[in-house]
Amino acid sequence: MLNYAVIIQYLTQQLNIPNVRIAEWLNLDPSIISNIKNNKRKMQKDISYDVFYRDVFCQAEIGTDFQSVHSLYTYLQDKDCSNEVIDMAYSHYKEHRSVENAETFLLTLLKEVKYEKDAVSSKSASKSTHRSPSDAIAFEPFHNPIQNNTFFGRQDMFEKIRSVLCSLGTCIIYGIGGLGKSYCSLKYAVEYEDSYTQIQQIIFTGDIKNTILKIKFTGLDESHFSEDEKFEKRLSILASYGEDTLLIIDNMDTHPADRENYVRLKELPIHILFTSRETDLDSEKFLLPIHPLSKQEQLQLFMHYGRFTIPEDEYGDYFKIFNMVEGHTLLLELIAKTMTAETLTPEEMTDILYSPEYDDISKVVIEKDNTYQQEKMNNFISKLFDTSNLTDVQKEILMNLSLTSISGIRQRLFKQFLDYNNSDINALIRQSWIIQNRPNGPASSQIHLHPVIKAAVINNTEPSLEKCSVFINKIIEFLKAASADVIEDSMSNDLCDVLANAGLMFKYTSEHLGLMYDIALILWRSLMYHESYSYLTKGLELLNKESSDDIELQLSYYETAGKVAVRLADYEKAITHYQSAITTIENSGQDFSERLATIYDKLGVVMRKASKYEQALDYFTKAQNIIDINHIKNPELTSDIYNDMGVIYINLDIFDKALANYQKAREIRESVENPDLEQIAYSYHNIGTVYQRQKKYADAITWHKKALEIRQEIYPDNEPIIAASLTMIGNDYTQAAKNDSSYHFNDAFEYFAKGLEIRKLTLGETHPDTAWSYQSIGLWHFYQGEYEEAIENYLKCLSIRKTILQPSHAYTAEISYLLGEAYLKINQIHSAKEHLLLAEKIQASLHKVKALEKTQHLLKECSLS
Repeated sequence: MLNYAVIIQYLTQQLNIPNVRIAEWLNLDPSIISNIKNNKRKMQKDISYDVFYRDVFCQAEIGTDFQSVHSLYTYLQDKDCSNEVIDMAYSHYKEHRSVENAETFLLTLLKEVKYEKDAVSSKSASKSTHRSPSDAIAFEPFHNPIQNNTFFGRQDMFEKIRSVLCSLGTCIIYGIGGLGKSYCSLKYAVEYEDSYTQIQQIIFTGDIKNTILKIKFTGLDESHFSEDEKFEKRLSILASYGEDTLLIIDNMDTHPADRENYVRLKELPIHILFTSRETDLDSEKFLLPIHPLSKQEQLQLFMHYGRFTIPEDEYGDYFKIFNMVEGHTLLLELIAKTMTAETLTPEEMTDILYSPEYDDISKVVIEKDNTYQQEKMNNFISKLFDTSNLTDVQKEILMNLSLTSISGIRQRLFKQFLDYNNSDINALIRQSWIIQNRPNGPASSQIHLHPVIKAAVINNTEPSLEKCSVFINKIIEFLKAASADVIEDSMSNDLCDVLANAGLMFKYTSEHLGLMYDIALILWRSLMYHESYSYLTKGLELLNKESSDDIELQLSYYETAGKVAVRLADYEKAITHYQSAITTIENSGQDFSERLATIYDKLGVVMRKASKYEQALDYFTKAQNIIDINHIKNPELTSDIYNDMGVIYINLDIFDKALANYQKAREIRESVENPDLEQIAYSYHNIGTVYQRQKKYADAITWHKKALEIRQEIYPDNEPIIAASLTMIGNDYTQAAKNDSSYHFNDAFEYFAKGLEIRKLTLGETHPDTAWSYQSIGLWHFYQGEYEEAIENYLKCLSIRKTILQPSHAYTAEISYLLGEAYLKINQIHSAKEHLLLAEKIQASLHKVKALEKTQHLLKECSLS
């Protein structure tokens, strides 16, 4: 690679110029020159290529005669540091020797110099002065795809971005597609990489929540999280970082569907750089417009990509083209390469691009989001698509690639799936129809289409399920066959993105129901719940429209749709899907007894999650009746039903029935041939909880510790389920100390502290389970008369529950009651009434009679105070 180390080595070794002399020319310390020469640091950013040319190459000791230029070029060839751009510039100089052409060659050479990372990076040194991210969880290493690319102009843009980020933390680069926004954001990351300890770029996916879920972390285990829990955990991680973290969110070309999360994201202490086509995403102070390059910069870019030199007397012909496309960077690159490939003159290219409707742009009203201008650029790209002599195979390659997301697909996998020749793919890469990134060498090459080119390809090739069936089916076969430990997460995500995009782009009929279900299952397993649910609902529409008599397929769709809706926390839709499955079974005239019992149990669980306890109990009872009447032998299902009924009874404060059901579930789980220790531990834990609520604290501690012992045997030390056991044992000791002098409050706190530590580390500060820890610690303080400390922890709990749970959830009522009780103790009547009234409202809606009576009693005390 050509860098300044090679240049300085040439000056010192071939021309015998000492380090101290070069340092004098550049006004630098001689040690800096020595370190650059030895690849221990890079050239300072204020020494640009033209400054280096002026201060070094223009010195008399070096010279610009033919012998000097030839000597330098030969040296670079020997060091394997030349490239096609340098070779072309030297050939032109050799044919037309002059001082001016020598200057052009040397400047061209210096522009090709790459800024390599320091061997001892200043970024490492900066970690001592910047706030470092968590040792356990950090961004995956970022491989900037343009690290060593040539870049033209916009130096002032990077300074402006830096200024906005340092003052506001958020900056939005906006402009039409293909003008260089993404490239500019990545180049900013290169220019200021020493200011950041970690950088990552992600692509906007329609809303902030799902975009943040795309961030790649190391040391983060989310296998047991729901999507909401993952998002909250990730926000808490980002909140622990500082302004030495840069997050680039690319292509936010629409307003986020979850505006409130956008606001939350902006409040984080990290630097966030957006790119967008929208001009009104935020207030003006956050916005930076990207403008076309200057005419001279456009000329340099054009000659760079076209790999030819334009005589000065022909500048005007090319400027006409530049004016037509309004300096659109992507178009200039495509036009230059097309003209070279097709040997077109400027006049011929002008004729190709010309459209009468664009004669007078001033007469056309430009919409706020530049829609008209964008359509014009898209039209030009479509014309280039038609003009380029692309083969049918190359057009097919582009059509299939249009299904990929902006992150692309592994080139070798794409070639393997469709049996394409690498020469066809590489030709499209050279002509800039395809973008290729190599984050970790050739084997990791990713290929994708620029969004503007993607739109033109879709418009010209009209992809359909029939045309892309080979690609789609190959991906399905690959993902169904590959095990989780064989396929990389990033590769799986890229392939799943293709399937998700196919769901948005293609039309489906009843003939595709099996295919759609396979895709839905793959997306479900890949945690792409929204995309999976989209396929399932489309499939259900087709099933209902066609009145299908395939009962098995209908049930599979309804049950899976219900399961996905639960994961999305859309309980009403889940209830509808499960009820439809029940209706389908009842109308089928076939015996699906065991399956019907399973669906009733799942429906009961959803009702419980929605705090509809009486309805949940009805469904569990129906499930159990079906098992009893039909003599079904399914110990796992039967024990689950008993356990689920126990959960309902304990929520309704009917403790004897809760205990009876938990004990039945335990007996069944212990009696099977191969007992499931995980489920047995659940039974022990639940039984202990009933004893705790019955104030039988010794029994509660015994059963909860038995559950903890099993869990410590089968889970890692930081598993959240262990935190649940620790917290519950802490609750046991707290309640025991409150009611029995033989117990001590200090016995509880050790368990609370360990449980909270695990939950905050693995689940995050805003997880519902973390809220339980705060509630427990609050009670521990309350029973010792430390009311202000209790309120502090209760408020943390309430804040989490208001954010995560439904407004009318029973747990929100519970913590509101405790807050009212604590405020009443310190005589803050207004605050006490506020929280007790909220608790009363929720408890009344949920028919929690005993809890409601307690709340109303405290409200009367407030009135008397």
